[in-house]
Amino acid sequence: MRNIVVVKVGASKRVPQSRIWVEGRRLIGAGFVHGARYDVVWNVLGATLTLSSAGARKVAGTIDRPIIDITGEKVRALCATLCTDRVIIIYSAQKIEIERGE
Repeated sequence: MRNIVVVKVGASKRVPQSRIWVEGRRLIGAGFVHGARYDVVWNVLGATLTLSSAGARKVAGTIDRPIIDITGEKVRALCATLCTDRVIIIYSAQKIEIERGE
């Protein structure tokens, strides 16, 4: 399963382009269910989220509506590097990739 979606990077605490918010059935389809642990690895072109039983982060939300909310300086730096306010989210089994948007 591979699902690709373009999302707009939002604001966090009134700081523009500092929040990537993903939720819902696409997360469930990729295995990112409520309470699952995952790690984020950043690079100059984006980030990779990988499920891991010892992951540093945890999927929030509810069983029916899991949520991943990534905020902060790394998101802002990514948007500045890519000169865009959109990112592409690629969902696949056990992994989510965040890449340059259009």
